Amino acid sequence: MKNNEFGLLKEILGIVNVSSNRHLILGIIDTSSHSYQLAKSYERDFPIWHLKLLLNERLSFQIDSDGWYVTKPFDQQNIYIKRQLTSQLLDRGKGNFKKFKIFNPQDLEGESLRSYEIIANKFNLEKIYNQNNQSHFE
Repeated sequence: MKNNEFGLLKEILGIVNVSSNRHLILGIIDTSSHSYQLAKSYERDFPIWHLKLLLNERLSFQIDSDGWYVTKPFDQQNIYIKRQLTSQLLDRGKGNFKKFKIFNPQDLEGESLRSYEIIANKFNLEKIYNQNNQSHFE
């Protein structure tokens, strides 16, 4: 595998929890040789806590001095991988929308209430102003 080629992420084999160098061990298919390889993905370079969302996706790897395949940093991955992960995370977040309570201005207090009152007063004043201007043109 050349340093600018891809590997297909097939499985996540486990975490190596060395405090300063935490990383995951991955099982990948080198797309150029079609061989199974072990790889590392370091927390400092890649959002390893989201790698399960990228199973069966083509990631960019390089080979370190010990011969391990290592995921290139996230900012060096191709745009498709960035879009794929972002899309999946955004889709997963949609379920959280139902967890928000319904907004009720009567529940506000303190700074939130003062800010809401300013906005409401401004809206009402603009509404009155627009009604007065509209009546002058009729």
